[in-house]
Amino acid sequence: MHAAILSIGDEVVQGRILDTNARWLAGVLEDAGMTCVHMETVGDGIDAIKAGITHCAAMAPLVLTTGGLGPTGDDRTRDALCVLAQQDVVRDAAALEALRERLARVKVDATEAQCR
Repeated sequence: MHAAILSIGDEVVQGRILDTNARWLAGVLEDAGMTCVHMETVGDGIDAIKAGITHCAAMAPLVLTTGGLGPTGDDRTRDALCVLAQQDVVRDAAALEALRERLARVKVDATEAQCR
């Protein structure tokens, strides 16, 4: 199976941080028997994210997104996906609890950005 990776974040586009996430994800895909056929980087704007997702989806049936600094208050990836899918956000209480438990196991407090 082919996959594409979309890295999202102004800090990545502007060169303030090195995008090691995409490199790591490409290796994980390869280890799973998949081939990364495209990598792309866009800023934090919702229109840029929508365009990046659309372009990556045209390149491969599987699109992975990753952010430069992880979940932050200005992350618009979820919003862009909702617009593209023409769907509202659906909160899943069981998934949220599983996330909180996983973070607690590694002694990390869940942030608002992770749980919104």
